[in-house]
Amino acid sequence: MNYKKLLIDYRYYCLFNTFLFVLYKFINFIFSTFYRVIIIKVKICFRHNIEYLNMYKKLLILLNFLSKRLKIQSRFIIIPTIL
Repeated sequence: MNYKKLLIDYRYYCLFNTFLFVLYKFINFIFSTFYRVIIIKVKICFRHNIEYLNMYKKLLILLNFLSKRLKIQSRFIIIPTIL
């Protein structure tokens, strides 16, 4: 195993997780001032994130559609976090 490559991967992993956390806080702050937001944090695998993100996008569309149909004043936001 290449130790340097693992170190770089871990550094990017930490940066990406930090970015997602800041984004999560920012979205939560912005949307909570207007209406209630239900935030779903999902865990995705780093290697298979494309398939998972497509699946979560469809789930997000479905949840937002249901909330409109049920007249719920809330929106669903899915934020991926890396395992």
